[in-house]
Amino acid sequence: MFGRKKTKGTYRRRKNRVFVRSKQTVRPERQNRKRAFGIRSHTEHIDTGYSTKKKVEIAIGITALVGAAGLLLFHSFFTIKSIQITGIERIDEQELRQAVDGIMSTPTLFLIPGNNYFLLDIHEMRDILQERFPIEHIKVEKRFPKTLSFELQERISTIIYDNGMQYSFAALNGHIVEPIRQVGEDEWVREIKLTTSTNEFGEEIQKEEIISESHTPQVRTLRQDIGDYPIVYDARGRAADINAPVLDASYVEIIIEWYHFLNNQTDIPLSYFLIEEGRGDITIVTHEGWRLHTRPEAMALQRQFHSLMELFEGGEIERNQVSYIDIRYPDRVFWQ
Repeated sequence: MFGRKKTKGTYRRRKNRVFVRSKQTVRPERQNRKRAFGIRSHTEHIDTGYSTKKKVEIAIGITALVGAAGLLLFHSFFTIKSIQITGIERIDEQELRQAVDGIMSTPTLFLIPGNNYFLLDIHEMRDILQERFPIEHIKVEKRFPKTLSFELQERISTIIYDNGMQYSFAALNGHIVEPIRQVGEDEWVREIKLTTSTNEFGEEIQKEEIISESHTPQVRTLRQDIGDYPIVYDARGRAADINAPVLDASYVEIIIEWYHFLNNQTDIPLSYFLIEEGRGDITIVTHEGWRLHTRPEAMALQRQFHSLMELFEGGEIERNQVSYIDIRYPDRVFWQ
């Protein structure tokens, strides 16, 4: 009675207001804010796990991966069976192969075969072989699916020393390590002159007088019987007793450097090294008959290498037309 009577129009406005508010959607920023605070709408669907089909697919995938890994790791098709080795001259090849087999026979992770193509660590194998054998450089490669190849250059730790009477092994310090054999008489070429004299009884006596003599080491025989070592003929005739110092250590080092250079970077057929009385220069004798005169100075070694290569690459001379080449002096090369 005292209240205000609701008119029909007023009710319609409120009704319309309620109707409009009930239909409006939640603003996106408000919806995101709800989700940020973990407030979910009653109409949101929450996936609480994988479906059975998804689980089966995952199990099949894992099984396939495990099977493929087992096939790659344990199948004999991927087992190293062929070993190829090049560059061996002094090392016992059978001993080297046994060392390689021993390394591969060690299982990886206590279970997986060590000779598996995919798991074999060629860098570790290279390091182990360099520790066990006198190897200067070694290249190890795997060739799919079951081949292992080795390309190596041996480290020279001894040379063959020839004093004209005996062949011996000499160490890097220039001391005799072990005798090899005596130099044969057939390895000497002597020019002999017969002289006649009369003794106190008036009898004629003939004597052989050596006018000249030269010794040439039997390089091919030595390499065939002993191995490919640098051969040094010291014409100074020093005694070659065990532990006797016959060469300076720097000489041995330079001889080995020349040996590697001529064999690896040129096609010059090296025969042997010759040391004579005088200033102590080293003459390199080739199988082609000509000689190379060098000076055993470590600082000049690369310069001499360069001079020799430049001489042949420039086509200034033909090797079959020279008797000697002299590269002992800086910026000058002589030949005849």
